[in-house]
This record gives sequence, C-alpha cells and structure tokens, in this order.
Amino acid sequence: MWGRFRVVEEVRHPQYKTKGNIYAEYDFKLLRILGYAPNKPIDLDDGKSGNTGTGTSLTIMGWGTTEGGSASSELREAEVDVIDFSECKNKYDSLSEANEKLCSDWGMGCSFGRLNESIMFCAGRTEGGTTYDSCTGDSGGPIVKLSADNNMNDVQVGVVSFGEGCGNPDYPGVYSKVSVVKDWIDLKIDEWDCRKDAKRRQLKKQKVSKGKKTKKIKVVFLHLFLHLFVKKHVVYPLHLPLLFPIQHMRNQIIARLY
Repeated sequence: MWGRFRVVEEVRHPQYKTKGNIYAEYDFKLLRILGYAPNKPIDLDDGKSGNTGTGTSLTIMGWGTTEGGSASSELREAEVDVIDFSECKNKYDSLSEANEKLCSDWGMGCSFGRLNESIMFCAGRTEGGTTYDSCTGDSGGPIVKLSADNNMNDVQVGVVSFGEGCGNPDYPGVYSKVSVVKDWIDLKIDEWDCRKDAKRRQLKKQKVSKGKKTKKIKVVFLHLFLHLFVKKHVVYPLHLPLLFPIQHMRNQIIARLY
C-alpha cells in the first residue's frame, strides 16, 4: 500500500560531497514526512552479516530509465551481484585519471573522485549478453538483500549512487553502504522521536482517546528515503517520488540494456 505524504523536513548527511561529474560520497538524505504508512519498514544493514561481500546476490528497485529509454511507470527490480571491489575500483580510478589528464591537456585543473571501499560497493550482473544495472531515475533507491535472516526479513544494504552510463558491463553501478551511516540514521530517528512506541506518539494517542469527538491527530513519522542529488552524468532537481523500500512490494525483473 502506497500513499502520498508531505515532506516536512530534509536532512542531508553532513559528510555528503561530490567529486567531479558523477562521484558522490556519503550519498544519503533522510526525509521526515507528515503521516504514517501501515507498511513494515525494511531492516537496515549493520555491516555484521557480510551482505556486501563479493558474489552476494542483491536486488535493485526503482522507477528509473529502462531499455526503452524512458522512465518506468511502475516499480521494477533486477538481480545483481556484488563485484570484487579492487576490480571495480581499478576501472573507475583509471577513468578518473584519464579525465584529469584530459583536463590538464586543456589547461584546466580538474579533480575526479576515487572509489572508497569503506563507504561504497559495486554491483551488476551480465548473463547471456544482457547486463542488469540501475540507471537514471533509480538513484537514491534501495539495493536489498532478500530474506537475509532466519526470519526471512529483507535488509537494505545500500543506495543507488552513481555509475558510468547504464548497463555497461565494464563499469558496474556504485552504491553507498547503509551500514556506514546506520548510527546516524538511528540517531536522527531518536531525535525526531517518531518510532511507533515513541513517548510523543503515545501521549498524543492518549489525548485523542479522551475526547469523544476529537479528530484523529496526524503524527509526523519518519520514512527513510536515502536520496541522491547527483544522477548519472547530470544534476537533476529533487522532485522524484519517495522511493521507500517496503517488504514484498516488488515487481517484474527488468534488464537495462544500453
């Protein structure tokens, strides 16, 4: 079940920054919304279960650009695998070095980013000539480990961050690690006091129950939306729909071919 909610507060991660044209570090934003959705929020990765280890199968979701070249009108998903970070880093770092040399040849001083394993990981999958990848419009969306624990709960391990093109087998998508900022997210949730069992929520419920004709009070509740400012190659305005991963709200698999 999906609904429309008014955003009442936006918080960018304090260490967020961009480098060059596509690189972004600590690529997260939290949105505080007015209202409460009945769906169960997804669990967040704490980094203790190896969910971003090389070869791990993960699921990306979003309404981004498909193989037809336009944004999807429905939520799509694709299965990808975590790529060896050293291999991924070598390719992207070589690209940055080439871009910096090009700038130097033009008499310009340019600095492009380098991949950082402590806050990023890479993922993609190529099968039978088909490459599965996130693309423009998926940025800020989740990458999830399905049925990650004994209770079959899904866990969000990352956020779509950036990449060199879409569906490029030589340059897999780069994702921001959720585990690195989980403490920050939890701290912000506590600061906003918007968990289901929050004292503020309980007090408001008690006040409502005392009045026979009192209208239901809307309570501000946090939905984690880890949003990206920099799309692939182009800076876009922040007007995309809220992409909040809900368990079992998944649709058909889509291969992104370019």
